[in-house]
Amino acid sequence: YIWDMFGTGTPPAGFDNGVQYSENQINAGTLSEADYSGHGTHVTGIAAGNGFESSGLYSGVAPEADIIFVKAFDDNIGGFAEDSVIDAMVYLAGKAEELGQPMAINLSLGGHMGPHDGTSAQETIIDNLSGAGLVFCVAAGNEGEDDIHDSGPASGTSLAYTIPAYSPHAGTGNDYAVLDIWVDGSSSPSVSVSYNGSTVASESSGNEGGNSGSYGTVYIWNATGPNPNGDKRIVVQLDDRTGTAPGAGNWAVNISGGTGTAHAWIGTSTMASNFPNSDQRYSVGMPGTSESAITVVAHKTKGEWPNANNQTVGYSGAWGAVSNGDHAPFSSFGPTRDDRQKPDICAPGMGMFAPYSADTSPYPGDNFINPSGDYLFSQGTSMATPFVCGVAALMFEKNGTLTAAQIKTTMRENAATDAFTGAVWNETFGAGKIDALAAVQAVASLGPAPTGDINGDSATSVLDLVLLANYIADPTGHPLDIDSRTQGDVYPAPNGDGVL
Repeated sequence: YIWDMFGTGTPPAGFDNGVQYSENQINAGTLSEADYSGHGTHVTGIAAGNGFESSGLYSGVAPEADIIFVKAFDDNIGGFAEDSVIDAMVYLAGKAEELGQPMAINLSLGGHMGPHDGTSAQETIIDNLSGAGLVFCVAAGNEGEDDIHDSGPASGTSLAYTIPAYSPHAGTGNDYAVLDIWVDGSSSPSVSVSYNGSTVASESSGNEGGNSGSYGTVYIWNATGPNPNGDKRIVVQLDDRTGTAPGAGNWAVNISGGTGTAHAWIGTSTMASNFPNSDQRYSVGMPGTSESAITVVAHKTKGEWPNANNQTVGYSGAWGAVSNGDHAPFSSFGPTRDDRQKPDICAPGMGMFAPYSADTSPYPGDNFINPSGDYLFSQGTSMATPFVCGVAALMFEKNGTLTAAQIKTTMRENAATDAFTGAVWNETFGAGKIDALAAVQAVASLGPAPTGDINGDSATSVLDLVLLANYIADPTGHPLDIDSRTQGDVYPAPNGDGVL
């Protein structure tokens, strides 16, 4: 299936937006779908591309997997709206149940507006949906070089923030930065913002407000609403609403009266701003801080490649100096704000040849297209994540009864270590580098033995036999969910032993 959330036509059952296309419609080759960014095509090819145009050289990890694709990127906002991603996850989980197939879901997306502790709305949905036959693989993020995080005691700290010299855009609403700050516990922190040493705005806990001047506009929301995790949130926005762009120079966010630690992230910024005292830690984005998700970082796998003109090209500068096998410099660092172990695993992600969407705009350039013109060279945790997602699909093929927790634990316990990873777990490589073969081989014996309890009433009775017989005779008219089919052991080998 394809569900284009912004297309016109018949939406999937239970939803009122977009259009859903069936396998027959897709294979007929008559759809007007286009991938203008090229990102989704590239990512999907890593997970499950068949490598046909390269005679298998650039095949995906699970090339015979079925693919269900949700196009949720909103061109109007230049990103993924939170509710759209949630709808996509619910839709995919429903399809897995409807089709009676296990599913590995890839999320090569993320952001930094939120608590970074697994309690965001998207992460709650991931945790609720993960289980038998359903696992989520999520990109850790590409902020490893971006100085997007800083922290300090909430009882009295000053977080330095810098906006280097830049050329503001004309008009209003197009030069801005948003800082998202989270303070442990239910205290009542006060916050002030200074520019080049002078205080320009301040608010006590529970209030909001701001000021404008030669520095632009500063607006503060200081703990103005309850949060599911019980912590206090402060949002500071610098913008050009009065026609004056945020000033380049030295800013600071000063916090007092709080408890524990204050963590700050640059949620979004139209200019190259940074926290100069950042140590890069806590830069894993959301929903990658979900407890149940498999959160993926990247390592370098190749530094040179053939381009569209059949010339050998490669990375330069700091990226070129990184050895193959080492941590990708852009890859985000753990842990989570509540100091859980994220990322989980590291996978190839710098750089990767995978299918190229001919509709990509603007054109990526000859240096990033292979000689045949069919494959794009790119890098990111977005590329490492579908590698892991493909491995999860292979694990499900070997044992369709696996839970998300079993898949993650198996990947982590069978991860490879070397001179680059060092001792694991660590904030850079997680539990180590994914070992696909070891992970797949390890799952043959996992999963509880079936009991025959089809209806989940903690007993095996004649009713279970009736339900099972009805399913075998007419699986469409008498469907069973994944757990019920597992308990009835109706899967053929190797997922079941064929004995009912």
